[in-house]
Amino acid sequence: MTKSLHHNKTYKDLQSLFRLFIGSLFIIGGLNYLFSNMIDDLGYETQNLKNKKQIEEHLERTVSSIRDDISQMLLTEAKQSRDSLKQRIEEKVSKLGEDIRILKFGGTFQPNKNILQSITYKPKLYDNRYDQFSLLSLQKMEEIANNLKERYQQFLALPVKARSKGEKIVSDINTDLQELGRLNRNLLNQTLYQIKKIEDEIAIQKEKYLGYELLAIIFIIASLLYVSNLISNQILKTSKELEASSEEAKQLAENAKLASKTKSEFLANMSHEIRTPLNAILGFIDLLKEKETDREKLQYIKTIQSSSNTLLGIINDILDFSKIESGNLSIETIDFNTEDEFNSLADLFRAKASEKSVSLTIKMDKSMPKALKSDPLRLKQVIANLLSNAIKFTPRNGRIELAMGYSDGHLNVSVKDNGIGIPEDKQKDIFKAFSQAEAGTTRKYGGTGLGLAISSRLIQMMGGELKLESREGHGSRFFFSIPVEEGVYKKDEIKNPAETLDHLKGKKILLVEDNKANQMYMSLILKKFKLIFEIANDGLDDLILMDENMPNLNGIEATKRILSIEKEEGLAHTPIVALTANALKGDRERFLAAGMDEYLTKPINKEKLAKTFNQFMGASTTNKEVV
Repeated sequence: MTKSLHHNKTYKDLQSLFRLFIGSLFIIGGLNYLFSNMIDDLGYETQNLKNKKQIEEHLERTVSSIRDDISQMLLTEAKQSRDSLKQRIEEKVSKLGEDIRILKFGGTFQPNKNILQSITYKPKLYDNRYDQFSLLSLQKMEEIANNLKERYQQFLALPVKARSKGEKIVSDINTDLQELGRLNRNLLNQTLYQIKKIEDEIAIQKEKYLGYELLAIIFIIASLLYVSNLISNQILKTSKELEASSEEAKQLAENAKLASKTKSEFLANMSHEIRTPLNAILGFIDLLKEKETDREKLQYIKTIQSSSNTLLGIINDILDFSKIESGNLSIETIDFNTEDEFNSLADLFRAKASEKSVSLTIKMDKSMPKALKSDPLRLKQVIANLLSNAIKFTPRNGRIELAMGYSDGHLNVSVKDNGIGIPEDKQKDIFKAFSQAEAGTTRKYGGTGLGLAISSRLIQMMGGELKLESREGHGSRFFFSIPVEEGVYKKDEIKNPAETLDHLKGKKILLVEDNKANQMYMSLILKKFKLIFEIANDGLDDLILMDENMPNLNGIEATKRILSIEKEEGLAHTPIVALTANALKGDRERFLAAGMDEYLTKPINKEKLAKTFNQFMGASTTNKEVV
């Protein structure tokens, strides 16, 4: 209770610190926004006045230029020169009026028609003391500009001979220009004063802003230090409790690690304990099938075999799913012959489909390489799951199609049936563990609901995605594409290893197996292969088919002793083959690391066993015991 109160108070203090920090940011941000807008406004006013100043300076230059041009015109008698001066003066007088109107009403000012750059001026009341003066000055300047235009037109209308009268008009024009220049200089001085005033105001506002900002920062730092001090004191009070919590967390982690280890050991033991009797059951069923001729008894045997294989499949599914979930299942990458692997799988399921009167068509595209580089075991496991489901959910006289092809470095596989299909609202859950489309599906068709979940995960691990197209009542199509490199093709000369063991006749084998039923089954198999053998219940001999879980001396320790004896006595190495029900990830590596030469799992596959015999006891080897 005390720990909870301390944590609650610390949390509230942290909230207060956070709120103070956010509030401080808002204060500084608000000050910055306020003064920034103020400075921007003053900056705009300054720029507007600078534009006005530029117009007034240009106007002053124009007045001076007109005076010079008229003086030159009086001295020029050449008609072409006078016409050029006349046009130039007219343009300047007209521009003079435009500039005065811009100063009075605002607008866009362009110093020269040949220059595209322009500025904009907008009149604004800056100081009432000067406002009336500015308006009166501009009005008077506008009147003078109009008078100037009229007098200039009068001057142009005079003949050249009336020079004395023309000089009088020119004198009046010069007087107007002089007055116009005086008024413009007054406006220019006023503008310069206003610019200076605003620039001084900007400097004052900046000083104010810096002062306010400094005060705000000092206040914020002081507040943060105060609140931080409160929080640090609270943290010091709860540090011991946190240390205790850390120790508790470590203990929980250790417990979780121990639980995971216990689970792994349980799965390993379960795998071994279930596979060991299954090995004997399936083995004796094979032997009974070979000898039994009575159809009724043969049907009983087939039923027992089917049920045992179903049980083995369920065990394998549960173990595979557990390994996937714990991250202990890995994908191999080895070369395999596509024709051998896929055809053997197809032959197996053709027989199963035929038993249900279902047509199974295999389409292998011509583009399929002779060899690929992937994990053939897991690849066939996925295809087998898809075919098994297709046969299970397709009615009698139905159709199934397995299509396989290779393109752009990808293996493409599709399994299509015209079975019961899957409702659209159930399709999103079909790849979830222990999931089937309908509650009654399990009761009617059986299964654990793990096959598709495992298949989907395996395809993901191989770099692809298992997808589904289905319509209820019209069938389903499962398909995937995985990246696969072309492999090295190796022709398998031994088509049926069980039929090519004549050269092994008389070879000696020591069978190390503690389970009596498995001893009996392996004895019958070895007799069938015409091999000479002895049985040992614990492991110490020259050549061994080695079980793992034995009393007194387990398989790995027996292997180590054999290797030690070979080394001490200078004996030639004898192959040691693990024959065990341990089938979890890492078991194969563990046995091979101990010095064993090969690893076989129970239930025993006779063809694999025969192939292993050929590998280690070929015709070139002399008769000796096999451990």
